[in-house]
Amino acid sequence: MAELSLGFVGFGEVSFCISSGLRDEGLSGICAYDVVLGSGTLYEENLRKRANEANVILCDTPEELFRSCNVIVSAVQAPYAGHAAKSALSHMSAGSLYVDVTTAAPAEKERWEKEFQARSIYFADSAMMGPLTINRHKVPMIASGCGASLWQEKMVPLGMKIDVVKGPAGDGTRIKLVRSVFMKGLGALLVETFLLAHRSDLEDVVLKSISATVDQLPFEKTISRMLGADMIHAERRVHEVAESIALMETVGLKPVMAAATKERLELSAAMGLKDELAGVAPKTIEEACSVWDRKNYR
Repeated sequence: MAELSLGFVGFGEVSFCISSGLRDEGLSGICAYDVVLGSGTLYEENLRKRANEANVILCDTPEELFRSCNVIVSAVQAPYAGHAAKSALSHMSAGSLYVDVTTAAPAEKERWEKEFQARSIYFADSAMMGPLTINRHKVPMIASGCGASLWQEKMVPLGMKIDVVKGPAGDGTRIKLVRSVFMKGLGALLVETFLLAHRSDLEDVVLKSISATVDQLPFEKTISRMLGADMIHAERRVHEVAESIALMETVGLKPVMAAATKERLELSAAMGLKDELAGVAPKTIEEACSVWDRKNYR
């Protein structure tokens, strides 16, 4: 590939944060296209201001962008990722690189990769694994697909943090989506917990209690302990969480996460593992997964 010429499809938060960081690394000539261009709206006005701030050149058409750049980053909203990929496929040159950083479905990205490969265009699925507004272009990314190593090779010298995982496009997004079950779920669980703590005038004592428990062990050991304990203590915990739900209802809160927790505990309890394991919990994540597989746990 010739000297890097970088372009973004969609110039929202993702493109602005990454391009402004790369600007500070000394990369010039970054281009972008967004469907809002030519709309005459306040959104377009703000977009043009941010592009100017990041020293980004705005293209009048997507075709101009695809023909001008040898690395294209698709940062559109997920429902429009397929349209962006199809448009790029029609205009990009062989040997160039298309990188999808959206949360489009992994299976879709795997299919797009094959279509790009058929035209000798590299394709990478690159998932962001941290807060973008804090890290900008240095946000940790996991990349997969036939173009992942090329994406890493081109961008790491400019300060980007890209880890490549073996596998087809879509695997990077799969990792992100699995991680999101925890990261987004934890956020929602904390909201519900501290709403209840606040309504009960117990914020400080609950915070200190949870912190003391979580800080006892390295987090990987905490995960192993919790997975094993679920198999042994799920039945008892169903009743405990039911009482938590009742408490929430007395202070006027809707028990969304608590209700989901109770449902998951009921599924765990139904496996009957306390007796089967003679009260001895698995000690590692691998051992817990082996039990789940044996019981066909859903």
